[in-house]
Amino acid sequence: MKYRLVTSAHHRVVVEYIRAFLTSARKSTSADLPHITSKIKKDGEKVKDTFQRCLNPDAAALGNPLIFFLDLLQATNIEAIKMTTFFFLENHSDLRKEHLSVILDLKGTVKRKERKVILDYFNGRKRDEDQQVHFFEEIEVNRLRFASHLCSCCV
Repeated sequence: MKYRLVTSAHHRVVVEYIRAFLTSARKSTSADLPHITSKIKKDGEKVKDTFQRCLNPDAAALGNPLIFFLDLLQATNIEAIKMTTFFFLENHSDLRKEHLSVILDLKGTVKRKERKVILDYFNGRKRDEDQQVHFFEEIEVNRLRFASHLCSCCV
């Protein structure tokens, strides 16, 4: 019973953090990235520490997509961005195109051609219906808000 309650609370906290992150995200500059990554890292560690105190070793099974955001934003070249994104997509089939577009916009350094490769992979992937935890399925992103930042292939 305690595990189920803590798992549910963890899921809600992470979903609300992601919702706030994705709906308030703006296209960033390279000067903004250290601040953004520092904030995500601190917040992710707080979430992890809080729930580890409740569940001890079982907390690792809860998952934490905030690590993906951090890894993607800290990636220094396109191959690292692709690898991080492709790995994340395999583990989070509920991520939608608009979520990925906002995250790539926040990164700000992904060129149109590279973005197309990532989004083509996204469009061609198969969804894992057996995925246990869905962090993104209930998060809506206002596409019109980000339309000015997206290339024509992403809108």
